[in-house]
Amino acid sequence: MPDNPITLTPIERTKLINQYRILAFLDHDQEDNWKQLIYILEFGLTREYHQLFPPCDEMSAKSCEEVCDILDMFQALKDAYDEMDNKEGINPDQIAFSGFDGNHESDNLVYADFMFEDNKWSSIKPKGETNSHIPMMWKYRAMLREWRNVASKYHLTREDVIRIINAE
Repeated sequence: MPDNPITLTPIERTKLINQYRILAFLDHDQEDNWKQLIYILEFGLTREYHQLFPPCDEMSAKSCEEVCDILDMFQALKDAYDEMDNKEGINPDQIAFSGFDGNHESDNLVYADFMFEDNKWSSIKPKGETNSHIPMMWKYRAMLREWRNVASKYHLTREDVIRIINAE
């Protein structure tokens, strides 16, 4: 049961009842589920309102900005690596964006996937899935600290790249 109880006005309840009736009529496989939700609404069973809605967590603007900064940083790392003559001592895997952990960084993962729809970062999108299966934020934040201290964040030198990828 959620911490913040959901409240609905009579008009909101009526609208949802009507929508669920339509769904019950159209979706025969889930008809019993829709009827249960209609019952909850018709009788105002507020303790059960959490069943009406899927979880809807919100991601803060600051967290979204951090994900964009991470994507920008990896784009800058890739661009610098691609332009380097001397790539010695730099493993291409270290400059590749690995994604976010679906179990512990799911908001970041979902937002990154959404942002990959924008072609701005399509060249750094991991092949296959963007779920790293291991927490990455600790590493990305260390890298971000180094990247933010660079004189020209979008024109990285070889030394900048090495310092960023080795950040801890």
